Amino acid sequence: MTYISSEEQVATYIAQAFPAADLTTTGEGRDKVFEIALKGKVLFRIDNIGTETFFPTRGFGKMSWSGVIEGTPKTFAEYMVRDLANAGYTVYSSRGTRVEKTRVSIGTYTCCPQCNEIKCMRLIVFQATTSELDTTKFVSGGRGNGINDPEIKCINCGWEGFKEDVRFTRKIREKREE
Repeated sequence: MTYISSEEQVATYIAQAFPAADLTTTGEGRDKVFEIALKGKVLFRIDNIGTETFFPTRGFGKMSWSGVIEGTPKTFAEYMVRDLANAGYTVYSSRGTRVEKTRVSIGTYTCCPQCNEIKCMRLIVFQATTSELDTTKFVSGGRGNGINDPEIKCINCGWEGFKEDVRFTRKIREKREE
């Protein structure tokens, strides 16, 4: 009977879901390191300490196995495959269907990519008057509704763009002066 570590199970699952990528293994025993790369660029590094991500995600790029309370290797691998899909990579579920990006929702804590403020992003609604709208969620966009019209607007700085533009934005905290 061959023992397969949790990190090897995660790496193998991701490699199967991401056929365009290469899975490489270095080291032996507990020192094994698994890297998933696409065209020579490493996207994931997985070892017995945790995982490291080298592409944009909503997370922080590192996860330690010691912080995991529950979940199977397959569960974690599915989250990592979803991160790849959200970053625009072509990946597949265990059923063989393409994993689509998750919908970007605009809420209270969506951060403006220009002014770095939260609580100021609004969905643009076209052909509606301001009096008809819930101004905590929406802003009137006038009469347009073309293919290239922006979907969201910052009421703080006036920035306009698309939901996809804020998929990976997060509030940048200013350093305190000591």
